[in-house]
Amino acid sequence: MGDEANVQIPAPTGEREIYKDGLRIAIQGCGHGTLNAIYASIEKVCARYNDVIDLLIICGDFQAVRNACDLHTMAVPDKYKVLGDFHEYYSGVRKAPILTLFIGGNHEASAYNTELFYGGWVCPNIYYMGAANVVNVGGLRIAGLSGIYSAPDYNKPHYERVPYMGSMLRSVYHVRAYDVFKLYQVPGQIDIGLSHDWPQGIEHNGDAKWLLQNKPWFGSDIKKGELGSPPARSLLYKWRPKYWFSGHLHVKFAAIVHHAEDRRITAKAELPAVAEEEKGNRKGKKGEGENPDRVELELDDEMEERIDEGVDAVEEKSTQQSVKNADEIDLDFDEDPDDEPAERPSKRAKSTPTNQDEIDLLEDVDPAPAADPSTPKPNDLTYFLALDKCLPHRAFLQVLKIPTATPPPSGPLRTALHYDPDWLAITRALNPYLSVSYSDTPRLPTDLSALRDQIAAERAWVDANIQDLRIPTTFSRTAPATGIEGAREDWRGGGQPREFNNPQTQAYCEMLGIENKFWVSLGDWEARKEQAKLLREERIKEKEKERQQWDPRWGKGGREAAERERRKDKEPGTWKDRREKDLRRARWDKLSK
Repeated sequence: MGDEANVQIPAPTGEREIYKDGLRIAIQGCGHGTLNAIYASIEKVCARYNDVIDLLIICGDFQAVRNACDLHTMAVPDKYKVLGDFHEYYSGVRKAPILTLFIGGNHEASAYNTELFYGGWVCPNIYYMGAANVVNVGGLRIAGLSGIYSAPDYNKPHYERVPYMGSMLRSVYHVRAYDVFKLYQVPGQIDIGLSHDWPQGIEHNGDAKWLLQNKPWFGSDIKKGELGSPPARSLLYKWRPKYWFSGHLHVKFAAIVHHAEDRRITAKAELPAVAEEEKGNRKGKKGEGENPDRVELELDDEMEERIDEGVDAVEEKSTQQSVKNADEIDLDFDEDPDDEPAERPSKRAKSTPTNQDEIDLLEDVDPAPAADPSTPKPNDLTYFLALDKCLPHRAFLQVLKIPTATPPPSGPLRTALHYDPDWLAITRALNPYLSVSYSDTPRLPTDLSALRDQIAAERAWVDANIQDLRIPTTFSRTAPATGIEGAREDWRGGGQPREFNNPQTQAYCEMLGIENKFWVSLGDWEARKEQAKLLREERIKEKEKERQQWDPRWGKGGREAAERERRKDKEPGTWKDRREKDLRRARWDKLSK
């Protein structure tokens, strides 16, 4: 945007303007429970430009924490277990000023998200997309995939249920093949695609050199082709949406995917050269020190702003920054090696040649059939944008205008959420393949021709039986809310919440005539809770046994007897004896933490 910082913007006058040719949408990177600051930033933009923003999309890590018990289902270190702002909207103290959609990330109140597996209202005017979903609003078709990719859990069932034990606290937010397969069957044009982690290899369609300069610890994953999500990459190239938005990596990054030139993102590719026409279309002049290969994403000529937290003035500059904050939450707290951030390389990563032997990581997902000639022509370009989390002086919010094929309706229907009939048909057809037990072996249809016929039959059923596709706005609380109903405000000393049956999920299943596999009786919950208690006690005993094995102060005879037994076959005072003692002490210190 170059010299836009020096432009004098007149004060707004009169009634705020509605974008008549489409929707004006605000895109937020990671939410991290800062709803008040996000809405304040949006209001600041609306007041400054005299515009109406129709929709807010949050790309994961929303953290719908209803009370302190929900903090026990969120995979973050203890120092980050804070209630945040959402409980005020859940309890009714506040109401979201604009329609808000969000997908799940890897730092979520997983118990609440699981209640709404198919999607639903987490509070009035804030809608969770579920594990996977397609919805329509104002003439735009929006598809979303929640969670992040982890290869060991990709082909597992959705078996995680509260109380979460061990690795379940993290595997619950890992993307599953079942949800990707459902999304892969969606026909027609998708306008906006959403994923928390980036599509794999997307960095090669933008300024990867700039990314490595500002986030050098991404270098190892980029070299190995492991930065991002293979399922998201597969869906991006299948759908060819006009826009794709992500969060997760806490950096603003833009890219343009040219589908006609490169049908598949390669895991290892040369850094893309910027076409001359793209360079000519950039705003402003190149400043000193600017990367010549930088790709600018011209999303909105009027409003491309970097916005602070809502307590300071809006910044006018659009240059990308990456300031390391001492209090920043790390990219991922998973202990599994597949989810840990890459080690910081000693040197800046260099580009690597295209891998001619690239293997499709989603080879178990069968490709969709050839497009029907009657379907709309797919997009040749996809504009990708990733954003930061909500902190001062960070690029966490983007406002853009997205035109629609036909002008949106006026009044309340302008931003009314609607079910997608094709998605309802796919859900009916594939719900029997949904596995929710760890002992189940996940299976997906192998006869795609028969599956297409079944989806077509289910679409006819939807057309005949569901006349009104508007998503009901009814909302009711399940878990107690903080500040009312006696909910705990301090997570310490408490435990995970019980599993609730959400009436929205039940109503959705009844509407489609499918089994609600997430329904739980009070007896089942009590049995699962008792089983978790026994497992926890067993693990405590195992850990105590291991401590006794390594701590010289434990065992028969105490420390002196242990020392005599250890030195029977060794000469006291030798270097081997001292080394063994040091190793033993190090092991004990590790177990004591």
